[in-house]
Amino acid sequence: MNRTSISTRVLALLFALLLVLPALSGCNNEKNPGSDTTEETVPEKNEPFLFGDGIAVVRGDSSTAGETSAAERLTAGIEEKTGTALKLKTDRLKAGTVSTAQEILVGNTNRPEAEGLKAGGIGDYLIRLVGNKLVILGSDDETLMLGVERFLKDFVTADGFAFTDTLDVYYDDSELIYVPDEMKGTLDVDFGEVINPDIIGGGVNFDFSSYVFINLTNGGEWGTGPLRSQHIPFSHSKKVADSLWEDYFDLIDQTGMQYVRLNVSFTMWEPVNDNDDPFDTDFDSGFIFSPHFSERPDAVGKSDGFPALNYAYLDAFYRLLDHFEERGLFVILANWDNGSEALGFCPDKKNWLASVDASGNQLGRGNNLNVKDLDEYAETFAAMMYHLVEEKGYTCVKGFSFYNEPENLSKAPTVLAEVYNKFGEHLDRLGIRDEVMIQAFDGSITWMAVDGGRADRITQMEKTCGDNMDLYSLHWYLSTIESGEMVGSNDVRGVISGHLIPEVERLLGQAGDKPLVLGELGTFAFQQGDGPDGRAIKDYRTRLFAAEAAIEIFNAGVKGYGLWIYNCYYHSYHTMLDFDPKDPQRIVPDKQYFYPSALIMKYLPGGTDIVESAVTGCEDSYKHVWACAGVRPDGGKSILLVNDGDDAAEITLPGGVTYQCFTVDPEHTDKIYEEGTVTDTLVMRPDSIVVLTDKPF
Repeated sequence: MNRTSISTRVLALLFALLLVLPALSGCNNEKNPGSDTTEETVPEKNEPFLFGDGIAVVRGDSSTAGETSAAERLTAGIEEKTGTALKLKTDRLKAGTVSTAQEILVGNTNRPEAEGLKAGGIGDYLIRLVGNKLVILGSDDETLMLGVERFLKDFVTADGFAFTDTLDVYYDDSELIYVPDEMKGTLDVDFGEVINPDIIGGGVNFDFSSYVFINLTNGGEWGTGPLRSQHIPFSHSKKVADSLWEDYFDLIDQTGMQYVRLNVSFTMWEPVNDNDDPFDTDFDSGFIFSPHFSERPDAVGKSDGFPALNYAYLDAFYRLLDHFEERGLFVILANWDNGSEALGFCPDKKNWLASVDASGNQLGRGNNLNVKDLDEYAETFAAMMYHLVEEKGYTCVKGFSFYNEPENLSKAPTVLAEVYNKFGEHLDRLGIRDEVMIQAFDGSITWMAVDGGRADRITQMEKTCGDNMDLYSLHWYLSTIESGEMVGSNDVRGVISGHLIPEVERLLGQAGDKPLVLGELGTFAFQQGDGPDGRAIKDYRTRLFAAEAAIEIFNAGVKGYGLWIYNCYYHSYHTMLDFDPKDPQRIVPDKQYFYPSALIMKYLPGGTDIVESAVTGCEDSYKHVWACAGVRPDGGKSILLVNDGDDAAEITLPGGVTYQCFTVDPEHTDKIYEEGTVTDTLVMRPDSIVVLTDKPF
């Protein structure tokens, strides 16, 4: 059939509003009635939406592969049924123009008619006529294609189609979810019974400059080949740099990070010694941030190296801290050791504070601290904190940690006690001891090379340096084990409940009133098995069990945690961010881990009071559904849940509260899915993470 016959012989298919199913998949509180039905109504007068010249199928200029395929399928399907070949184009428009043409919008586009529309939750699609635009959306690429096929099957004939403005078709797959009896349970929450007040919250190990990844004075990178090392925004153009930073801050805010263990080496602050007296801090000319530092003879260098590199990093560092301050985050500076792993910040790449061996070679990380003067070492950290807290006025910078995983030091308990006491002495000398927290251990508290697994580590060290250990940090990666494959009858589930929580509860007993955080809680990867390049395979289940670990440690009394590691493309197998291959300067979320991690972190923010909650049922050989509930500082109530079972779970909720539902599951990690409201019953897909909140933000 040609275009002329289409324009003269049109079958007007007038549709009334089809049944909008009330239960959105995965978070439904009513049973799905089954199938779509149609009711006849008197349609409002509307201009026919006809196939013919001037009509186009439109996809987004940056559409996904699935959206592109759906648009192509729609175009081909219309031609097959009508003989009309519609133009397929992107939504790109000239600056200052708007589209007034009749269009079929497939997937996400920039058209205002589609603004605010969404396809409900996982498994949903939406077909809607808005003015002279027909909008087809899906909750993901697969469901978008289902919507296209539904449109071609039911709404397109050989003669074309025409709609009234009442057309509105939803589809929901929740009736397809099967819940076995053993996976039905009940959630009880007492929002008046606080069990863990004023948490710090979930967060990340933020990789800033524990190593030098990119030269911020010339844009040069340390790596070769496809590996990009950029981890913070950089451009020679201020305008471009400002835009990149704004995008970067937006990504940070999307994660909901609260606790930030910010990796930054002390040698970037003091690349040369301020003076020979470690008790005479020279704030005027002794540090890279000092007003007269550049006038020192030993602080002269080339523009592409020292000290310009230090200044560039500190400028970026301040910019980052300014944003953390605005967001009210909880920041701990995390130095790695004696500075040897950031030698690029010192002149001639020589760390002035590192000890040397008999041949004069610098000693780096080893079985000893390997610094020439412990007072100089402590003075540097105290001066950094004085500058940030007093001179810059940062309230987000709560304290510092001087050494990552020091348990391998040969005399660890003795060395740590001496260092912590020196820190306290120098912070007190500068008058800021009460304003600065010393984060202690930052490694395995229960094991040290010198004496193995002594169980009373905190209690013993409290006797010698307890006044100078303010925040305890434990690193724990065994939650990752639960994401591993089961081999025969050797089920790996139960590691968190059976091993982590008893250990945490014992350490909380030793810590008393001092807060305990898990400074490193699992990775973004390192799943069982190796990838084709010899590196560990990424797997969503590491996020699933990080969520379960977060739930259980908050319920036990832990104040916060940091997921390892937030950076761009240093180690691509555990990064939370990636770069856009079309524009390597632009950083984008890694879909496998970014959005699940954000869902875990953002709805139980800092200052939340964790309350009593319990799930009964939903278990066979193992408990599968876990919950943690809290009252946020804004008064909102949030519940974080995990179903680690192979089957869906049905949870009866406490009555009287209507919650907005947000979720991810293994097939849906490309965003946080908003799935409508629930009141009485929640259906959770297998291996899913869900947040319920009565006050979204």
